[in-house]
This record gives sequence, C-alpha cells and structure tokens, in this order.
Amino acid sequence: MQTLPTPEQLKAYADQLPSIYRDVLTAIPEVSVNYRASLTFAIPVLVVYLNNHNPNYHEYDILAAVDRLERQKFLTVDHGAEGIFATPTTLGEELIATLTGKRPEGKAPFPDLPKPTW
Repeated sequence: MQTLPTPEQLKAYADQLPSIYRDVLTAIPEVSVNYRASLTFAIPVLVVYLNNHNPNYHEYDILAAVDRLERQKFLTVDHGAEGIFATPTTLGEELIATLTGKRPEGKAPFPDLPKPTW
C-alpha cells in the first residue's frame, strides 16, 4: 500500500506542476457529474472540456498528460475499454483536492432491492 504524502508535501508538489497537469487535474471534478470518490470519467469528455476552456491544448497534449499522470499513479486508465475511461487514485484525489479545495463526496450508498414477498 502506498503511503500518502503529507498535505505540505502535496502543496509543494502542486506548486511545481506545469499548467497542463494542473488544468487536467482541476478539470476532473468539472467533467464528473456529482464528483465522488473513485468515480470514473470519460477521457474524451475531459479533452472536449479542456479544448473549450483552453484552445491552445491539442488533444495529443491532453492525452499525453493523462498518460503521464497514470504512470505517476495519480490516475488509472481502463485500457480494456480502449483507454477512454480513467479514475483518480487516492493519491490523485488528494492532489486534486490540494489544487481545487474540492474533496470528492463518499461513494453514494446504492439501495438494495426489497425482498419479494410472493
């Protein structure tokens, strides 16, 4: 199990991030409806969102940033789904919270079906 950095270490790391990584990470809560812990988002939606907010980013730049964030264990990418879905790791969620001040809500409890009475 990976030990999480302290809030001070995360803040120092966040302050060093190049803008492409900062923009990708801060966009994740914006493209995730009801941003929740361990919520998967669609990478193409992230690309469109970032292109609309910063037309200087090319799709390749955004995909390269996602790839590097995955290699550094901030995201996991579901390569079985043709690599179009990603999920922030616990470390990634902490970095996003450091950058945005937004913490994901806990996973919403999903109701059980009532037991049939027939």
